Amino acid sequence: MQLSHILKEKRKELHLTQEDVSKKLHVTRQALSNWENGKNYPDFLTLINLCKLYHLSLDQLLKDDEIIMKKITKDTNTVRMQKKLRFLDIILIILIGGLLCFSLLNKINTHFMLLITMVIVLLILFLSLYRYWIAYPKKKGEKVPLFVPKAAGLGWSINPQNPIGLLIFIILIIIVIVSFLQSLI
Repeated sequence: MQLSHILKEKRKELHLTQEDVSKKLHVTRQALSNWENGKNYPDFLTLINLCKLYHLSLDQLLKDDEIIMKKITKDTNTVRMQKKLRFLDIILIILIGGLLCFSLLNKINTHFMLLITMVIVLLILFLSLYRYWIAYPKKKGEKVPLFVPKAAGLGWSINPQNPIGLLIFIILIIIVIVSFLQSLI
């Protein structure tokens, strides 16, 4: 049985109106009506509250509804991706901050300082590439443009998922390595 039918039947079984349930769940009556008519689905926390209110387990509520299971799976994957992106953002911020702080130090051996700077710059390049692939997964057979708008909306960026963009990115890495190695010599 679909989630919408279970919600409607359980509410009627408990002799509750949509208004009663919406007040207990702190949602609008229209939202509840949409759930009961299959037009929309509640978020996961609301599903848990519905289970408590209707004295059901999540399994009983979701067991046969493929659409809601797909939505939950999609939401879970989105949350996981956001956690990975947040972690990568923190690492990138630390690396960039470390690079800035490290460049202010003049007391360290110049060759060692250049080597550390090269390693940090390469880490930033690779992590930003990895972050891009996580944030914008390429679908099979999808043609991707060479240039894409930047996340902040200011300007354009080379898309590393495009073969030419990836080649440009690899050339950029080689240029960084060669320029640092020339500086060391």
